Amino acid sequence: MSEPILNRFHGYAVRKQETFLNVDMYIRQYMNENNIDGYSYFTEGNSSYVIVCKTNEGISQVKAFIKEKGYNADRIEYKLLDLEISAPEVLPDNLDGLSSLIADFMKNNGIGGTSEVYSNVVRVVLDRMNDQNGRTLAYFMEQCGIDKTKVIIDAVTFDFSGGKNDGQTSAKENADITFKENELNIDNGTEKAFEYEITGTNDVSFLSDSTGITVSNTFENGKGTLTIKAKGALEGKNFIKCFLGTGENSITKTITITVNKPTTFHCPECGRDVPIEDKVSGALRAVCKDCYEKGQSVGSTVPPETSETITTTSTTVTSTTAEPVKGDANCDGELSMADAVLIMQSIANPAKYGVNGTDENHITEQGKINGDIAGNNDGITNADALAIQKKLLKLD
Repeated sequence: MSEPILNRFHGYAVRKQETFLNVDMYIRQYMNENNIDGYSYFTEGNSSYVIVCKTNEGISQVKAFIKEKGYNADRIEYKLLDLEISAPEVLPDNLDGLSSLIADFMKNNGIGGTSEVYSNVVRVVLDRMNDQNGRTLAYFMEQCGIDKTKVIIDAVTFDFSGGKNDGQTSAKENADITFKENELNIDNGTEKAFEYEITGTNDVSFLSDSTGITVSNTFENGKGTLTIKAKGALEGKNFIKCFLGTGENSITKTITITVNKPTTFHCPECGRDVPIEDKVSGALRAVCKDCYEKGQSVGSTVPPETSETITTTSTTVTSTTAEPVKGDANCDGELSMADAVLIMQSIANPAKYGVNGTDENHITEQGKINGDIAGNNDGITNADALAIQKKLLKLD
């Protein structure tokens, strides 16, 4: 048997016809189908791929599977499960108890971050964007039988914005920042600028602690403007870190910003901002009520007069509704890797990317229909995501 042709993806060597994402998916699927207790993750920088099993027998089974498939094992590591898991006999019947259970696990296993209740979910914010921490936490939740729709796992996003440095890199003990507005509020899907003043240093920078929140900063002579953009953010309290000064002598402040449910909608067709109640959404896009009533299609609902043309001189009915693209989960009219990614996101984090998810780019009912291309109409699964990737790579 000839040696498999290799290709490098994110520092991980696999057969040329397989991406690192496929290999990870195949291994996890194999472990699940063969009841091998454990999980897997990529190390920082994707320098290696780690497979964690509860028993040595499980490790041996996975090794045999990898050898059989011909995957390059140079960068694969194996570990025995060493987590401290105290699964309760009965799960807490409220979100506060569930949040405490997750927080205790994180503390006992050295996973930095916070677990707090926001609105109707538990929001976990990890200190670092780390595949190991995220998958370890997901494994714990699975072992305890925690409903994943009740938990959103977030991480610090590295949206970093610095300020002008006039040579004073350290900060005095009384260094502080004061915003012109007493409370920082922003509507989801909008961008807003906040003016501020600082004392005790001439250097300031900001770091978003919340997915869906990005920041940019302009600063000079003690005054500045922090511009915050919220797109697909979790509504409620979100956090931004403010660093006054640089280096070991810097001071860190946590700034709270409240993201509100949007009250207006910017129509892409007419360019107007209309009340959110006048937004008409469909599988393909959203428009304002006026544009919809004038015949602009949104994809899932047949707009009046324009989607079907019925002639009075014959019995012919001509439909102008576009045929859905098979696999087009994000309903943008074409098949791409983004469709596979959205399917996996909707499965892994339905609270954010499911049909009723908080992210504005969540999957829709039409997207679920489009994306279900593998199996026998069994709904969207990882098999559909894999089928899309194979189709794009012309391997089907």
